[in-house]
Amino acid sequence: MTETATRILDKVAWVDLSAKDAAAARGFYDKVLGWTTEVNPDPQYGGYGRSRVDGKDVAGIGPAQSPDQPSAWSVYIGTDDLDGLSKRITDAGGTVIAPAFDVGDQGRMAVFRDPTGAFISSWEAHQMGGFQTDGRSAFGWADLNARNVEAAIPFYAARHAVKPGVTGWAQVKYRYGASVEDAFEKLRYDLYYIKHRSLVFDLTILIDTVKVIVARKGAQ
Repeated sequence: MTETATRILDKVAWVDLSAKDAAAARGFYDKVLGWTTEVNPDPQYGGYGRSRVDGKDVAGIGPAQSPDQPSAWSVYIGTDDLDGLSKRITDAGGTVIAPAFDVGDQGRMAVFRDPTGAFISSWEAHQMGGFQTDGRSAFGWADLNARNVEAAIPFYAARHAVKPGVTGWAQVKYRYGASVEDAFEKLRYDLYYIKHRSLVFDLTILIDTVKVIVARKGAQ
């Protein structure tokens, strides 16, 4: 599973819905999005079903684990070291809500709460490697609406994955700015880079950087 672990590392690897009425939820999403959801008959998975588009996994739907639990979607970040991630989360001010546990032979998961109070889960793949497609009716994007953005950004450290120069998409595409609004606008460019980064993208940025240097002009 080395290739799978690398593919989903530090990215959204999976989403699923815990629903008070899982059967009704399956029917709704199958009808609206064209999914085909099949429930695993093995009792250890508690009625959990995988939703597919053209035979490829796109999400999960299962029953809520407690009568008091509201129906809610969960986002899972991929990791190849769930125990190490749990330690880094607590060191950064987060809280482990559900310590790492096995999900049959499919993988391991844990649930955390970030410093802003938002819940997020993580998935260490064994047999189930996460999303199998990013096409029609599949996962497209996730974001966090936080009351304390200043605490959220350093915690997730996504902003710091982008370094000026080699990966400076914002640096070559956005003008210089010193305001809070400029900082958030540049963050949008950086998050776009994180989502789409590749060798071709890095080469494009390098070429644009050279153009800026040769022309002796900043980003327009």
